[in-house]
Amino acid sequence: MGGVDFDQQVARALERMYQTPDVVAQRSRVIQRMELRPGQSVLDVGSGPGLLAADLAECVGAEGEVIGVDRSDAMVAMARARCEERGLAQARFEVGDAL
Repeated sequence: MGGVDFDQQVARALERMYQTPDVVAQRSRVIQRMELRPGQSVLDVGSGPGLLAADLAECVGAEGEVIGVDRSDAMVAMARARCEERGLAQARFEVGDAL
């Protein structure tokens, strides 16, 4: 499979980009349109550094769950650390391909 090698350096660069005001606003609009409720389950394919997944986990609460899948070990490690840091045990991440 071709494409970018998502090593730690590339993962950090993407994480910074995903925290710019325009991307944060886009993420907020996506979450609003999803109309999530506590207890729901969400699959985040291509979860990257886990920014969206963490926000989704807050929306579904402790009784819900968010499963993030990304093909990059570095991205999954970032996502796991982010959610652990925020106490979001309802979010879990797996290395995998969307196909």
